Amino acid sequence: MTGGSIVCGRVADQWSIPAALMVAACLAMAGALASLRWKLREPGALNLDAAHAWSASSIEPSNATGTVMTAVEYLIDVSDARNFFIALAELEHARRRNGAIERRVFRDLAS
Repeated sequence: MTGGSIVCGRVADQWSIPAALMVAACLAMAGALASLRWKLREPGALNLDAAHAWSASSIEPSNATGTVMTAVEYLIDVSDARNFFIALAELEHARRRNGAIERRVFRDLAS
């Protein structure tokens, strides 16, 4: 897809946007025709079920519920705090992909 974007961008720069759209349409048709000749392999024994990473909720939210806040508490050693925050930052993309709108990390100063 990146290659197609580059080609269409160059065509639009050199000629015109309608020409770039025509190139994009032709590339899409070529891809469709290629899929008739070369099929994707079957996944075989791969488990393609949803991950079910979260346990069941104690309530059943409805569409009228609105925003829901989920809190997760981690107990970590103080010496691991820096690596823990780095790991949480790396998880942010996955959390947002799974529907999170906002993410905050709090530290208990009492402990």
